[in-house]
Amino acid sequence: MSAMPSDDDLQRAEAAAASLGRATRRTAREGLDLVTLGSGDDALMLLGRKQALAGLLDGIEAAHATLPVLLDAVRWLQKDRAAREAREAERRETPEAPAARRAAAEIQDVPLALVAPFRPTAQSLESAKTDPLTALAVQAAKAMQPDASELDRARLIAMAFAATRHDMDAFWTARSQRSAKKAAGRKPSGS
Repeated sequence: MSAMPSDDDLQRAEAAAASLGRATRRTAREGLDLVTLGSGDDALMLLGRKQALAGLLDGIEAAHATLPVLLDAVRWLQKDRAAREAREAERRETPEAPAARRAAAEIQDVPLALVAPFRPTAQSLESAKTDPLTALAVQAAKAMQPDASELDRARLIAMAFAATRHDMDAFWTARSQRSAKKAAGRKPSGS
């Protein structure tokens, strides 16, 4: 990154441009013009053909008119750079708190379909016997209830894990799994 000119450099450039003033042009001889920039001991005098000096004069006039705009742009860039450097220094000195780095999700930011509780209907309970996605949704609804048993939560985890592995036998086994106490309490049929 190149160094920006100092305020002194900019003031010297403005003073030099002001001392040049406007170029004056007069005919020195047939076919020759004398162009004077500035006045007094610091004056710059150019003697040359009219056509050659015409282009040079146009360039000098354009530069003279553009210099104030250019200097304003440089000053603006200096202020912008100083402000960015100050912000960066402040950011380095005061690290953000972890909570401030990420905005906490608010309930109003979550789509309603994700917030509304799923309540299994008779139709969804019937469908859950054959449709794995419905079975998983019904089990999630059971496991998310405040009074859900550990077995309901474990069943949900087992069903979800089996589904991710595409092991549908383990999925349906997990869905029908009963607690060991209930299984021991049931008597086998035919005995």
